[in-house]
Amino acid sequence: MDKELVSRLEPLLRQAQLLLPVSEQATSASDLQNVYETICELVLDEQVISSLWHEPILLQLNWLFKLKPPLR
Repeated sequence: MDKELVSRLEPLLRQAQLLLPVSEQATSASDLQNVYETICELVLDEQVISSLWHEPILLQLNWLFKLKPPLR
């Protein structure tokens, strides 16, 4: 997995973990949706999916997508 992608995903996934419990508030829900859409744009691509071999990122994506499955 590309180091640049990992460095972009790590803070986004941390932010999603912080926002998810408070996502019922309007501003937090909007922030969470923005973070979630960015994560999906980064990882839901055939080339990226085939190269996802970073276990911490995969575990966090698994957690996130169980709570909020992607629409794709």
